[in-house]
Amino acid sequence: MKRTILFATLIITALAVCIFGQTPGKMSAKDEKAKDEVIALANAYFKASVKMDAEAMDRILSDDYVNIESSAAVGADTTYGIPINKDYLIRLFRSASPGGLRMTAIEMDEATKLVRVFGDTAVLVTKITLKWQGAREELARKYKFMPISDDSIVTLVAVKKNGTWQIVSTHQSEFKVESRITPNPN
Repeated sequence: MKRTILFATLIITALAVCIFGQTPGKMSAKDEKAKDEVIALANAYFKASVKMDAEAMDRILSDDYVNIESSAAVGADTTYGIPINKDYLIRLFRSASPGGLRMTAIEMDEATKLVRVFGDTAVLVTKITLKWQGAREELARKYKFMPISDDSIVTLVAVKKNGTWQIVSTHQSEFKVESRITPNPN
C-alpha cells in the first residue's frame, strides 16, 4: 500500500512538473508559422475591407463568419451592434457606390498585436487605426455618420480548415482615451 501511494505521488509530482513547469509564451515552430499566417490573413482582411473586395472576402471568411461592432454612436442608420454575416458583408461590398465614403487604409498597431494559437484555432487581438479619404470634418458633414474614433480594438478568430486559415469571427469596439489615469506617487 505504501509503495502504491509513493508511486502515485511520484507520478503526480512528475506530471505537475511537466505541466506547470513549462515556460509561458514559448511557441513551437508550428505555432510560430500559424501566427505568421494568421497575421497575413488579418492583413488581407483589412486590405479587402478597404478595397471593398467581395471576392477576396469570400475566400478569407468562413461560411459561418459573424462580425459584431460596438460603438457609442449606435443609431437607426448604422449596423453597429447587429451581427453581420458573410453573405450580408459581401452584398454590402458589391452594392457600395463608387463615390461613397471610403477608407484609404486600416493600420494594425504593432505594439498591441497579440496572437494566440490553439491547434487549428487562433485569436488575434490588436488596435487598428482607420484612415479616410478626405478631411474628417468634411466627411462627417457629408455622410452624417462617422465613427467617434478612428481607433478600434479588434478581436479576430481564425480556424484552419482543409489546410487554409479562414476568419470565423471578428469583433470591433471603438477605442477612445478620454483621459489618462496617472499613478499617485505618494
